[in-house]
Amino acid sequence: MSAPDEFDPFIERLFRETPPMSDSADFARGVEKRLASGSRMRTVVIGAAGLIGGVVAVRETLGSNLSFNAGSEPTTTGFSAAAASLPENPGLMAPASAP
Repeated sequence: MSAPDEFDPFIERLFRETPPMSDSADFARGVEKRLASGSRMRTVVIGAAGLIGGVVAVRETLGSNLSFNAGSEPTTTGFSAAAASLPENPGLMAPASAP
């Protein structure tokens, strides 16, 4: 490290204030124009994506067989229902039948 005390203030002075560009007003107008014109399309696209996502979420919720009843009998869903449907002997080979 040669001389950090001389280099750092020099860089700070260079980047403290940027010189104004000759076409800054045109650039600002162009950016404002693009932002104003694209907002309607962006609104439509985001709204359509939200609508599609909401429809998918409702369909998946209704299709997941959720039960919201307040009955006294608990319902078996998910892992407990799957475990109840398993066979008693889960081996690969069927047991030999007695003659």
